[in-house]
Amino acid sequence: MTRTRLTVGSTAALGAALVIAIAIGISLPTVIALLAGLVAAVLILWWGTRNPAGQLIERVRAEPADLVQNDRLAHVVHGLCLSHGIAEPQLWIIPTHSRNAMAVVDRSGSHLVFTKGLLAEVDRLQLEGLVAHLLVRLGKDDIAEGTRAAALTTRTPWRMLPIGPWLVGESQHIVDVDMDAVSLTRFPPGLIGGLQTLFHGETAIESASPSISHLWIDDRFGGTDAIYHPQSIALADRIEVLQEL
Repeated sequence: MTRTRLTVGSTAALGAALVIAIAIGISLPTVIALLAGLVAAVLILWWGTRNPAGQLIERVRAEPADLVQNDRLAHVVHGLCLSHGIAEPQLWIIPTHSRNAMAVVDRSGSHLVFTKGLLAEVDRLQLEGLVAHLLVRLGKDDIAEGTRAAALTTRTPWRMLPIGPWLVGESQHIVDVDMDAVSLTRFPPGLIGGLQTLFHGETAIESASPSISHLWIDDRFGGTDAIYHPQSIALADRIEVLQEL
């Protein structure tokens, strides 16, 4: 099933429309309302191209990974990147017991963000599977656009809405990423085990808004009663697909 993609341009258009509607609602002249909408669109577009990955990393309160304390993570990332000719991303840690990870990219480079809780729960093979999944995401054409649009939505009135699934195109996208990740590691049980670790734990990030749910490996939203967007693919279904390999 094809989804409508929400790009930075359409986000700017939505912002402009909102400003125009408010301006007209408070009885400002039409010309002033249109000018206000134009200014809003320009500001949104400027913001969306201004270090969006850094904005998101700051938003989720991630810290630079200590490569000594997180040497296992550093070795897994280095090994996969070296084996497959992938530029090494910068690594970040969110100090939370929740289990999740995400990938973002912009002109400054690529970034992988892991929660402390996830790293504490997975073994090396499971971690390798999850890292492979994130590295595959970094190679997809839509990751940069998704990062920019996500950075924009975190600063808008609709940041608490689960609009993330519309940022990634096809509903099959996440399954394809899982499959490609297994091709990197050649060990499906690793990714299966990593996803099961997510499935059996709390994956919602308190500092993250639902509008960026599409960036996480497990894109549930809603805190302790986390659910999936109707157009998303549940983690249990992704695990089942991998188990059929």
